[in-house]
Parts: sequence; C-alpha cells; structure tokens
Amino acid sequence: MDILELRDDLYQDIHKLTPSWWTVWGPYIVFAFIMLLLTLSYFIKYPDVILAEATFVSEIPSVSMPSKIDSKIISIKKNDGDYINKNDYIIVFFDNCNYEDILLLKNKLEKLENDSDMIAFFEDGINHEYKLGIHLQGSWNNLMAYFLEYCQIEKQKKYDLEIDRLTKELVLQQKIKNKFEEVLSYNDKIEIIMERKKNGDSILLKGEFIGRAEYDESLKKYMEARKGLNGEELSYEKENLEVRKIINSIGQLKQLKREKLIELDVNIKKAVLDLKNSINSWEDAYVIKTPISGFLQFLTPLKENLHVAIGEELVMVTPDSMKFHVILKIPFIGAGKIKIGQSVHIKLNDYPYNEFGTVIGRIEKISNVANKDYYLGSVKLDNSNITDYKKKINIKENTMGIAEIIVQDRSWLERLFEKVIYIFKR
Repeated sequence: MDILELRDDLYQDIHKLTPSWWTVWGPYIVFAFIMLLLTLSYFIKYPDVILAEATFVSEIPSVSMPSKIDSKIISIKKNDGDYINKNDYIIVFFDNCNYEDILLLKNKLEKLENDSDMIAFFEDGINHEYKLGIHLQGSWNNLMAYFLEYCQIEKQKKYDLEIDRLTKELVLQQKIKNKFEEVLSYNDKIEIIMERKKNGDSILLKGEFIGRAEYDESLKKYMEARKGLNGEELSYEKENLEVRKIINSIGQLKQLKREKLIELDVNIKKAVLDLKNSINSWEDAYVIKTPISGFLQFLTPLKENLHVAIGEELVMVTPDSMKFHVILKIPFIGAGKIKIGQSVHIKLNDYPYNEFGTVIGRIEKISNVANKDYYLGSVKLDNSNITDYKKKINIKENTMGIAEIIVQDRSWLERLFEKVIYIFKR
C-alpha cells in the first residue's frame, strides 16, 4: 500500500468517527453555566456591613451609693438581697438626734397635707417630745409657734369669745334702743300737744284773757318740757351710736380673725416647707436611701456601729426590670451610609455568636457631631433577652459587643462590576 492509499484510508476513518457528547454539548453547557452564575450573582444579595463597637446601657441604670460622711453606721434598715422601694432608708449614720423621730415626723407632715387637721397635729406635737437635733429643732419650734397661735384662735376662741360678748351686748343695747324709739314716738305726740298749748296761751295773752305772769309761767313749763324731750332724743342718739360702735367692733374682730388665719395659713405652709427642706438636708447628710426601686446589694460587709470613710462604696441597687438600649461607637469610614431604621446585628462578647446567635435591633439615633475617633449612635433592640437563634441570654449593665450595621444589600454581580470599574478607573 502506497502513501496515497494510506492517507485515503485515514481520511475515511476520520470522517467515519462520531463526535462524543461532550464535544457537541460542552460549549453550550459552559455557556449555560456562566449565564446561570451571572443570573444568580444578580439576584443573590450580600449585605454591605459597617462594624461598630456596641455597649449595652440600661434605661434605668443600676445605682451605687457611697458613704456621705466619715462616721459610724447607727442603723441598717435593709438586708442584702432585699427588694426595696424608691426613697426607702438603707443606712442611717450617727447624729445627735433620734432618726426614728424624724421618720415619724416626716410621715405626719405628709398626712398633714392630706388631712389638714392642724389642731390634732399640734396636740400630738406637744404630747410627743421629738428629739430632732440641731439640724431640725429650730424649724420645728418655729412651726409649733405658728400652730400655737392657730390653736388659740380656733380652739381657745381667742376672737370668738370677744365676738360673742359683744354680740350679747349688742342684743341688750338694741333692746334699749328700741325702748328709746318707743319713747320718742310718744314724744312726738306730746310735742304736738305742747305746741298747741303754747299757741293757745299766746292767743289768750293777746286777748288779755290771761296775764303776762301766767303766760310766762306756762312758757317756762313748755321750755322745760322741750328740754326734757331734747334730752331723750340725745340719749337715743347716744344709744344708737353705741350700737353702731359695737357692730363695728364685731366686724373688725371678724375681719382681724380672717386676716390672722390667712396670715397663719401662709406662715404655717412656709414653716412646713422649711421643716421638710431641713429633713431633706438631714437625709442628704446622714441617710443613704435608694433613688430607684430594685434589689439591694451590699458592696462591702456592713454592720451597725461600723465606722466608714467618706466616699466608700457601700451598696448598689439594681432595677427589677432591666430594659436596655445600645450605644454605638461608629467609625468615620462609611458612616455616611448609615440611616435611621437600618438593621443592626450585635455579636456579644459574653456569648459566642456561632453558638448563641446575635441580638437584633435598629438604628434609632445618630449624633450630628463627631467625637475625636467616632460618631455616637443609638440602637433600639427588638428583644434584648432573645437572640436570633431563639436562645435566652442575660444582658448585664455595660455588656459589650461588635455591631454589624447593615447599610445596604448588594448583589455579587454589582460588587464584581464595582471592582472592575474601579480597576479600569485606576
């Protein structure tokens, strides 16, 4: 067989070969796979995240209370672990007073505002010898002086007794006045008769039916009778003036009583306020009381007569209901993308996120002014005790973590072309 025949046989053999399926469909499969990847990269989105330092802060933070003075403890009112209400006494320090008297007086002052029975309050204050010390005794004495004056007016009837006496005297004088009015009504008739007698005698004198001496004697009697009538009128006017004086005196006493009671009411309110302020000042100096409700925790072993130094941390109160929000320290890079309402996933330092998951919230506030190294932001939590893995956790005050702020969901395709465009622009 020559070379030409051999080539012809090979040519025929090659043309008789059937292509494999990969040779036929391979390019189509590769093209379809690439298109599928491009399609998926367009629809599958991956979040654009900014990391920030997160700190959990209680809306009602725990409160620690140090010693206010360098002194010894005279009384411990609550035990470690007790639930206490706002303004409850916890520790009382030594002072030259009976703190139980101050507590009792404080409660009675509160009741006085609701009851307003000042006489009962005064009598109770007289019967109970309060030992209030130099800080409160002056304010207490001042208040009791006003209450004494009030009692003299309301209970001992300082003005009412004189008003009653004058009222009785007025009734008597009114009766005398009425008698004078009756007499004066008769005098009017007598005066008419006397005037007629005088005129008749004058006519008789002109007709010379009577002599001058007889006329003069008649005129003299007329003048004497007239003088008597004028005296009775004068007595009536004096009696009328006396009645008016008594009425004016009663009115003045009533007005004086009203003015005095108004003045005392103002002074008593001022004195009560001054005493309350004195009690508050004493409490600020000698009492540790809780500003919030919650559970008490001793920060050091405490007992009565123990001497403590000023500023020494003694107790802490933790709120019974801890609600948290999160403070973020947002770095400058990418901070402009952050908006209110964006989702935040927080990985806690205390709880590994791959085991417990993350706590989820949303951006609530962003500061307009930057700090030296960051912006401050605030996150409102969906649920501070349950993670996205549905696991319950116990958040403590100032718990820290890393926050992932999801500023935008972008597709893989978008990210790929962004990098390609960036490379070409460079």
